Amino acid sequence: MAKSKYVLTEKQIIRRINEGRGSGKLSNYKPWLYVNDTLNICQEHQLWHPAQNGVNQVMSSDFFVSSSSKVQPRFVIQAKYKNALKDPRTIEKLEIERRYWQLKKIPWFLVTEKEIDKIVVDNIEWLYGVKGYFDKLITDELLLTFKHMKAYFSHTPDRKVVEIAKEYELAFGQKLGDSMFDLRLMCAARLITFDIRYPFHSLRARDLVFRGVAFDEGHSYVAS
Repeated sequence: MAKSKYVLTEKQIIRRINEGRGSGKLSNYKPWLYVNDTLNICQEHQLWHPAQNGVNQVMSSDFFVSSSSKVQPRFVIQAKYKNALKDPRTIEKLEIERRYWQLKKIPWFLVTEKEIDKIVVDNIEWLYGVKGYFDKLITDELLLTFKHMKAYFSHTPDRKVVEIAKEYELAFGQKLGDSMFDLRLMCAARLITFDIRYPFHSLRARDLVFRGVAFDEGHSYVAS
């Protein structure tokens, strides 16, 4: 990784400190580098900053992660499809981004779909399909079904989830697919958790963790 030539004079550093750069918390935080600094990176390294109709566009990174790790408490992730990396202009913009975070001494990583397990992606897409219901996921009706399913699934821990779901539908007079949809909602609401590295439709009852649900004066919540 080439060392950046971008340096500040002592006068510039003092001015930025007086401006409160790099200090503050949450909405009051003032970054050490602003968009103009990104522009300086482009000028010094002969890179073309994105612009439209003569107006410089704001560049962004996909994820800024704060972790509990003492070794790497903060890092940045940019996600791109692998095919996008064949475009020279995309590479140039990624280089601008990489150099920006290098100046801030924050690790920057590029991730493509090749680094993500396909099973994990499929499970996420399966759960994401009920995103539109998220605001009203945990209803009294769903919680009642959750209690029934929790008890029903506990009787046959070695059987496949899909088999028990079909049996549950017959036992309670549901339409085909209703119980799987309810399970999907419960997983999306984290009433039920499972190892996302394994295909949901191949799991057995013992692989599902039904979380505790507490009830208090007509209200309910998921226990941590």
